[in-house]
Amino acid sequence: MQQKTLIAIVIGVLVVLAGAYFYFIKDTNLPKDDSDSSAVVARVNGIEITQNDLDAYELKMLAEQQIDKASLDEEALGQLKAQALDSLVSQSLLEQAVKKDGTKVSKSDIDKQIETIKGQFENEEAYQSALSTQGTTEDILRTEIEKDLVTQKYLEKVLNLKSITVTEEEIKAAYDQESAVNENLAELSEISEQIKAFITQQKQQELFATYLQELKADAEIEILNQE
Repeated sequence: MQQKTLIAIVIGVLVVLAGAYFYFIKDTNLPKDDSDSSAVVARVNGIEITQNDLDAYELKMLAEQQIDKASLDEEALGQLKAQALDSLVSQSLLEQAVKKDGTKVSKSDIDKQIETIKGQFENEEAYQSALSTQGTTEDILRTEIEKDLVTQKYLEKVLNLKSITVTEEEIKAAYDQESAVNENLAELSEISEQIKAFITQQKQQELFATYLQELKADAEIEILNQE
């Protein structure tokens, strides 16, 4: 079995809802720039985001898209930094909202996720090796899984995700739109459930984006000058 990195295996709710990063990144082999890693680049309701947070997030985005930072011009680097900072602000706001709400998950829920991850490896030794390679421990992994599960539970509640419905008309309209540009598209009956899942995800994203804007509107966000 091909081993997958833990970061790729752990399912984070923002991947589903917004395509945003909600995992930790702790790889001592990642390059660092010359910025002061402790410098504060933003404050969100008094919670600080440091240059180190921003650098790590930027590197994560580059790694996901398999882009060499050296290949980016000044404008592209600026866009990368702005996108990373906006995502970190959103992440901080969401973490604060979840903490204020007091949402909890059970130990058994976390255990199930750990077992799912372990199942991706040939044996316990391979699993522990992956943890070591990522520069982390199972305790840290459990903490991150708990954060993801708590956030997912919170969003399911506050956004009322179970109320989302997709009509046959919406499925047919999406199919017709795609078939107009893809003559090799399978029959509607074969991919109806896939289209339904896609539309559901779009609606989740819209709800989440609206909710984030509400959080931002009510927050005190201070973006500091950056070198």
